[in-house]
Amino acid sequence: MPAQRLPVLKQIDLPYSVYYREMYLPQLTSGPGSVAWMPDSGSVIFSMQGSLWRQSLNSSTAEQLTNGPGYDYQPDVSPDGKWVIYAKYDQDAIELWLLDLSTRQSKPLTKTGAVNVEPRWSPASKSSGTRVAFVSTQANQHFHIFVAQFDAAKRELKEVQRLTAETRSTLPRVYYSGIDHEISPTWSPDGKDIIFVSNHNHTNGAGGLWRMNSTPLLVEAPPPVPRGPFGMMARRLPPIVKEESRQIYDEKTTWRARPDWSSDGKRVVYASYLAAPKGAGHYQLRTIAAEAGTAEAAVLPGPSAEENDFNPRWSPDGKSLAFISTRSGNFSLWVRDVASEKQRQIAQKERKFLAPMASIRLQGGQSVIPAAPVRVSITGADSRTYAPDNAVVYADDSFDRKERPFEVHYFDLNVSPLRPSEAITVPPGKTRVEITNGLLHVPVRLDIKLKAGESKIVRFKLATLHLPDNPATRWIDGDVHLGMNYGGAFHSTPQTLLAQMKAEDLGVAYSLMANDDEQIPDIRAAVMAGKAGPASSTVYHILYGEEFHSGFWGDVAALNTSLPISGRFSSYPEKVPSIVPTNADIADQAKVRNDKALIGYSPFFRDMPDPENDTKLTHELPVDVALGKVDYYELLGRGDAKASAAVWYALLNLGFRVPAAAGSEAV
Repeated sequence: MPAQRLPVLKQIDLPYSVYYREMYLPQLTSGPGSVAWMPDSGSVIFSMQGSLWRQSLNSSTAEQLTNGPGYDYQPDVSPDGKWVIYAKYDQDAIELWLLDLSTRQSKPLTKTGAVNVEPRWSPASKSSGTRVAFVSTQANQHFHIFVAQFDAAKRELKEVQRLTAETRSTLPRVYYSGIDHEISPTWSPDGKDIIFVSNHNHTNGAGGLWRMNSTPLLVEAPPPVPRGPFGMMARRLPPIVKEESRQIYDEKTTWRARPDWSSDGKRVVYASYLAAPKGAGHYQLRTIAAEAGTAEAAVLPGPSAEENDFNPRWSPDGKSLAFISTRSGNFSLWVRDVASEKQRQIAQKERKFLAPMASIRLQGGQSVIPAAPVRVSITGADSRTYAPDNAVVYADDSFDRKERPFEVHYFDLNVSPLRPSEAITVPPGKTRVEITNGLLHVPVRLDIKLKAGESKIVRFKLATLHLPDNPATRWIDGDVHLGMNYGGAFHSTPQTLLAQMKAEDLGVAYSLMANDDEQIPDIRAAVMAGKAGPASSTVYHILYGEEFHSGFWGDVAALNTSLPISGRFSSYPEKVPSIVPTNADIADQAKVRNDKALIGYSPFFRDMPDPENDTKLTHELPVDVALGKVDYYELLGRGDAKASAAVWYALLNLGFRVPAAAGSEAV
């Protein structure tokens, strides 16, 4: 039942999970997702397919280092090259683990039940030893930076302390928490300072780049705390108070900046959403000086602006940058020579697994269609998801813990009754294959038993649901709220969106541009004329619209509009407060431009609004409904389902027959 589906990593207490889940938390990818250098600057360790791998820059063979349980992400190699610290997603939490490269043995470093990510070793120091900085939600379910001493003899973290204090902002944030966050720490070469990303004094975005001393200053022991869901470690965390941080660069970053400090201490590289052409919705690498105000940011462009480059890491010798890119559509690993600016892909043409594997190939579909895309989820005997080497892997936002240990991961695959698909590597044992193609086909679920080294062709057929014939009606699936150029994990184009629509049999998809980020690319503005985009087919239609974030009147969308209607609201946070334009004004402008435009509200209610007692409530929805300005209400979206439904039912009870719509807000 839907009520049993709870959010992924529900211990995070932040609004609008689509941002940090899509751009910040580690995700399962079939290609490399994050990378770290070995001390020799000639080889790297990276996360791929939920495991850690090692590869020489001069080789095309990747060697698997871990294979579960759970999913392993975000490796970082110790200065002496003996250890790898990484983040493991398992048992409904993300914990830090330690891999001994000599023995290939792993052990947990944290047992908090929280979300612990982005671990980074400090440079070696005779005075302070080796320390680890990481980000955790173990204090009050918000993202803060912690530091710990590494005891190599006992292979454990000691003296775990919170480095950044919890600060409540007075700024009127809408899509970010009222508690400031601090994420993505990177050490100075001498280990004395860290640079990190924080939204302190920022209303919107993940924040700018900040610098502070890495040594915590303790003032008092914490009060006793009852044992809670985050384990014993949270009870021992002393507060940190007197160390001041300073912003060294002001930019409205996304959750994906992830700065990295160069070995000479002069520069910091990070992924910038603003470095790409305005409104392109891509990331490019950018460098800044480690000292505030000493130089302007410099862009490190790729061969084209039509790609995402992110997760950069300086090599220990300072001569190269390793990073992840979506230039091939999927995630891939690249190295850039700093002096010549030449770039090359480090491809994984061969993969050496820790244990013998098996493989399957899918064959089937509908006999009347030679080849068609379907949506596939494959779960191995180890409860992990497996996909083709070049597949783009997606994931659900919620799942039922009684049904499965992880959320559903899936990919789109072209299948044919005439020939089998490409091979998909899986562990031996029982493999579950689930195949869907929208709501008009019966889902297929198959359990396949495999032996080590065995390869099987899995044949299936999708049966069509026959709805009652009615010449006056037609069933079409639709999504009224997508963000194709909103900075998500993958490089998205109308062509990739169309392929996804075919795999889930989605007939209509509205890609919305948001006014608050000024993301109005000329190429997409040109097709905003109430007509399907050029990539559409006769069955699947990509349409465009504009979303307005006022931060005051509530979010409203205008579908089938003609050209962008307005820039940023004057009532949006950081603008001069004003009651003009209202959402009703925007609705009127949209109708003037195109009388077939549709105006809808995209609510993000976390609780049922209480207009009688909440004097600060400024949501315009009920007024606009009464004025006849609203054509639909986004009942299913990113807000709390029960609160959104309660508001809709309240409108129905008042006699307003507002049609309900659904928007995934996928980015």
